[in-house]
Amino acid sequence: MIRTPALPEPRRGRSAMSTLMAALLIAFALVGVASTKASAFADGEATDARPGIADAGGTLYVGWAGTDTGHTLNIGALSFDSSGAFNGWASVNTFSGEQTYAHTGPSVTAASVPGYSGSQILVAWTDINGRLILGHYVGTKTLSCEIALNQYSHHSPYLIAIGSTVYLTWTGLDSAGHVNILKLSSNLCSTSTSGTVTLNDTATAGPALTTDGSNIFVAWPGTGSGQNLWAGQYTGSSNLTHHTCFCQYKSTDDVGLTLSYNQPGGGGGLTYHGTNNRVYVVSVTMNGNTVSAGGQTDDGATTSGVDITAVPSGSNIPSGMYDSFADSTANGRPTFDYVGI
Repeated sequence: MIRTPALPEPRRGRSAMSTLMAALLIAFALVGVASTKASAFADGEATDARPGIADAGGTLYVGWAGTDTGHTLNIGALSFDSSGAFNGWASVNTFSGEQTYAHTGPSVTAASVPGYSGSQILVAWTDINGRLILGHYVGTKTLSCEIALNQYSHHSPYLIAIGSTVYLTWTGLDSAGHVNILKLSSNLCSTSTSGTVTLNDTATAGPALTTDGSNIFVAWPGTGSGQNLWAGQYTGSSNLTHHTCFCQYKSTDDVGLTLSYNQPGGGGGLTYHGTNNRVYVVSVTMNGNTVSAGGQTDDGATTSGVDITAVPSGSNIPSGMYDSFADSTANGRPTFDYVGI
């Protein structure tokens, strides 16, 4: 059951290393890990929106909105064998009572939740009426501590966590489409839902967040004829620091953002659906001193937004970054793909 809060009262980068070591790491990754698309999805398990992806304790989770009449929420856990090869579903659940707003997808993230051991999965989505909903996924067809915010959007929200602190971002329904960020507790049953910060920036679709464990970064597809991608560091106010236009890259769809566990100095990836219906992964650097973008790679065909997550070493899943998108060459089935260290 959804618990509606009362009205408000009156996550991924690492330590610095040398340029030479970075080059060696990248070369090793490109040689040692094949970039082969994999899909756990059968025909009929399709989506027309950005599927969310996150690693939690050595398990990759994917959340997606179905293409049925109600765009029903689904969450699945992917399985990898001891050699690191993809091995199908570990589990999958369809939430028949949870409908999503058309052409929006859920966001999933790993968090520490009081009273639970190990990394837990939290999920956020835009419901059929445009209201933002959050819940704690416990591996069943019923979410724990499901809450409905007094916030609305017509785009996909995005969720990250630093320990037991959660950050949610979304594009508002005001006429300009401002980007909003809200800080919450991972204990959704008792979290405050007041304190939304509305940025001075506006977006044409859903923004994304990432963290290096202390600093928080946000990226979004900008408004206006340029359709440029933008990013900056969020410090709790409506003005971002290191406010940067990635003006060589353009999108009008929901984006994804992560920092790698393996790249020095805050290296990571920004994913987007290009205006030519291709999936792109932009190399980014985000730390307390800079926000910048490098080159990009093409990762396939899609007609919807693209997410990305980072996986650390120490599990059956090969360490690196994985994107997720609806593959338009495979009947819209969500697909995940290793895209680099």
